[in-house]
Amino acid sequence: MVLLLVVFGAAVVVGLLFLVSPQCVEVYQGRQCMGKLWRMQFPGSPKEDIRQFLWLFASAFAIPRRQALLLRPDDELLAIYRARYPVGGWPDALEFETLANDLDRVHHLSLEKIWHDRLSVGELFATLSAPGRKSLN
Repeated sequence: MVLLLVVFGAAVVVGLLFLVSPQCVEVYQGRQCMGKLWRMQFPGSPKEDIRQFLWLFASAFAIPRRQALLLRPDDELLAIYRARYPVGGWPDALEFETLANDLDRVHHLSLEKIWHDRLSVGELFATLSAPGRKSLN
């Protein structure tokens, strides 16, 4: 009987892990390409700069590259993270740490210095493409 309860408990835990796994959460289901929205919001930015930035961000958050253009400029970083990890306190894949390292390595930008809880993907891009900064490529 005890063995049966242990097996059942383990099955429930594995099932819950599967249900809240980041790979199972499809945040952008049903969205079309947001490239046009990005170009409208950032008309002076080359398409390639927008793509390179979105690929960097998507890579840090383990979003497949082909889905990077499903991100909207007004998507908030914490909302994306919480959609991937709806249960607090569970281990993550170090998305913010990876993003911070990539931004520092590639763009010499400290995520910590610009961080606030409502930081959006578009605001992050705007910071990187601000006048006086080097090109994103």
